[in-house]
Amino acid sequence: QIEFVGSNDLCANAFPIGNGSFVFSTFGMTTDGPDEPSSCDSFGDTQVQSDIWYCYTAPCRGEAIISLCGSDYDTKMAVYSGCDCPTADPIACSDDDCGTGVGAVDSRVTISAVEGQQYMVRIGGFLGEQGGGRILISCGVDVCADATGDCLAEGGLGEPGCGDGACCDTTCEADRYCCDVEWDSSCASEAEGLCDGSFSACETSTDTCGSVNSTSGCSNTNCCNTVCVADTFCCVTSWDETCVDEANSMCLLTCGGRSGDCFSEHEDPGCNSISCCEIICPDDPFCCSTTWDADCAAAAGELCQ
Repeated sequence: QIEFVGSNDLCANAFPIGNGSFVFSTFGMTTDGPDEPSSCDSFGDTQVQSDIWYCYTAPCRGEAIISLCGSDYDTKMAVYSGCDCPTADPIACSDDDCGTGVGAVDSRVTISAVEGQQYMVRIGGFLGEQGGGRILISCGVDVCADATGDCLAEGGLGEPGCGDGACCDTTCEADRYCCDVEWDSSCASEAEGLCDGSFSACETSTDTCGSVNSTSGCSNTNCCNTVCVADTFCCVTSWDETCVDEANSMCLLTCGGRSGDCFSEHEDPGCNSISCCEIICPDDPFCCSTTWDADCAAAAGELCQ
C-alpha cells in the first residue's frame, strides 16, 4: 500500500495514481467539488463533502474497479472523465455499494476504462463524514479466476478471493471486501452459508429471530438462513434491528391469528392471515416489518379476497 495523505484537498492538486492500493484520510478536508443533484443523490444527500482528489490513468481497456471497501467511515465517491476540475456530470457515483457485509456503507464503482484515458476520482463522505480508508484500483483483473485459497477458510497473506470461482463470485457479490481487500474470517463465514446453504450461527443461536441480540444468527434455523442469504451481516456480526425487520417480513413472523385484520389499517405489522401476508409482504416488506397501513390493507382487499 502507498500512503497519500494531505495536500490533495483541492481538485487542482489531485494526486496521480494507477492500479494499486492506496491509504487516504479526509480528516480536516474541505469541500471544493460541485454539488451533484442529478447523479449523486443518496438518501437526499447530493454533495460529496470533505472531498479529496486523485487522477487515475487507466493502464488497460476494459472494466476498471475503484473500491473504498474496508474504509472506516461512511464514504461517498464520484468519478469524472478527464482530470481537470469537473464541470460536467460524473460518469459514476457511489454511496453504499460494497454489498451487505460489514462494509456495506463503503463506496465502489466500475467504469468502462480506455487505455491511457484519465479519470478524476473524488472521495468524500456521506453527509460530510470524515475518516480514513483505502482506495483500491484495478483494471482487467478477475480475482475469482486467479485466487487459489480455500473459500471456507481465512486466506493467508491478506489475499483477496478464493479458489472456487462460483463460491467466490457469490460471496463477493454480498461482500465486496472479500475480493477487493482480503478473504478474512468473515468472508469464510459468509461463504459457508452462501455456498453450502447453511450458516453455522443459525445452528447454534438460542436467541429469537424477532428480537435484537448482540450475537449473530437466531434460533429459527430456516428463517435465520433465509435472512442471512440476503444479509450476511446478520449471521457474521450481529442480529440487529435491520435483521429483525428482515425476519419479520421474509419469515412472516408478525402474521397469524393474533395479528390485526388484513383488510383494515392497524399500527402493528402483519395481519391475521398468513396466506395473505405471503401475497402482500414480498412486494411491500414494510407491511410485515413496520406497520400494516392503509396501502397494505388496500392491497389485501384487492389481492387476498
